[in-house]
Amino acid sequence: MAVLTLALGIGANTAIFSIVNAVLLRPLPYPQSERIVQIGLQATNGLIPDVTVPQFEFLRDHGALAFDCVAGFQGWSTLELKRQDRIDWLRALHVSANFFRALGVHPVLGREFTRAETQPGSARSIILSDATWRDTLGASREIIGAQVKLNDEVYTVVGVLPRDFVFVESPVDAFIPLQPHDTFGDRGTNTSAIARLKPGVNLPQAQTEMAVLFPQLPDKNANLLGLAVVNYQRLLSGDIRPSLLMLFGAVGVLLLIACFNVASLILARTDTRTREISIRLALGAGRRRLMSQLLAENLLVALIGACAGLLFAFWSFNTLVGAVPWNLHAPATSIHMDGTVLAFTLGIAVLTSIVFGLASFWQTTRMNPITGIKGSPTQGSASAAHGCTRNALVVSETALSLMLLVGAALLAESLYHLHQEKLGFDPTNVVKMSVAYPGESGYTRGTHLGFGETVAHSHSGAAGSELRSCGGRRAARREMESAHTARRL
Repeated sequence: MAVLTLALGIGANTAIFSIVNAVLLRPLPYPQSERIVQIGLQATNGLIPDVTVPQFEFLRDHGALAFDCVAGFQGWSTLELKRQDRIDWLRALHVSANFFRALGVHPVLGREFTRAETQPGSARSIILSDATWRDTLGASREIIGAQVKLNDEVYTVVGVLPRDFVFVESPVDAFIPLQPHDTFGDRGTNTSAIARLKPGVNLPQAQTEMAVLFPQLPDKNANLLGLAVVNYQRLLSGDIRPSLLMLFGAVGVLLLIACFNVASLILARTDTRTREISIRLALGAGRRRLMSQLLAENLLVALIGACAGLLFAFWSFNTLVGAVPWNLHAPATSIHMDGTVLAFTLGIAVLTSIVFGLASFWQTTRMNPITGIKGSPTQGSASAAHGCTRNALVVSETALSLMLLVGAALLAESLYHLHQEKLGFDPTNVVKMSVAYPGESGYTRGTHLGFGETVAHSHSGAAGSELRSCGGRRAARREMESAHTARRL
């Protein structure tokens, strides 16, 4: 019973700690990632993490005192890569020159983008991820300088990234130069500006430098108070940090309940050994030797519980990660049980064994050995004291359990109210899907809309469903979005 209780408590803590470790504690997978920051705008209503294109260009050209380099990126586009026997679709992120330098990453083949390639009207170029290079283009080392046709446009491959590189904020298949145009769209806050701090420069010093530059910043409005420099990893985890810490605290309370439960069981078992230990003390056994024995016994129980907990955590880990309703901003391969997680589990096991062992030692050695041997009436007062200790543990366990139950009930009530919130339409059985369409030349907006209606008509009535096209051409993503309303008959 004690092993099972510990296994549940340690298993839950190990699984949640694996996520907390990957998202909050482990550094981002870039060299000296603590030096990577994002520059945003401090407004009257809070932090705006992005800037406009003119503001990014100003920071890039004037941030040399605080930063090694400043880079920017915008949203991704879908690119159509035609091959002889199939069509592949690549997600490509728009990035500026020095983007990979800001992350501390260098292509394993070729080079990164130059400043000239980010100028409007320049020749199109592309940098491939390792997976795209291997799986889509055959891992040919002759790919550098080769031309590929994407969306009926010719791109020159200038680089291939390392195998272990992933841009955690927005994992994509390729990167293309960010070429700003003097359009209305580039006047919005749609550009993320990241930078790498100079060696020896900390966040407060960089913030001071931004305060000096703010009066010269273009595109300011009355709501802006200044520029903000934020640690990039902390910014990525900002929305989910409180939720993860609250979840980790909840499973920590669960472990505490399990420890109280096991402590009660061990103290009850120790009561039956009072006479044995009293005789050993009377015969001259040292208290240190007794304490070592009790610690070893409880360490064995805790280690067995930790092993069972690891098995439980490993079994439930993928299900738990899939159930987390947040974007964790961490590579999928980084969320696993590594040496840090195993050390955490071992630390819990050792700590619980010490606590249980000391509790057993304190209970069995605080009474007079003669009293324990005789089992005299005065032993009743000691047993009463032991009973008071166990009662206190039971009361604490019950109080913590009620606290968790009340918190779970309040959370369930909040989820219920969110579920009942009126959205302005009936969401029952409504599914949204995205359909990529060919990028052939000569396709017009009417052609794309006609394609959507054709898909809608061909699927209407299938399995009692009704399909309505509600989208058209998107310049940035080149895809059609439709709403699929399944009406079950």
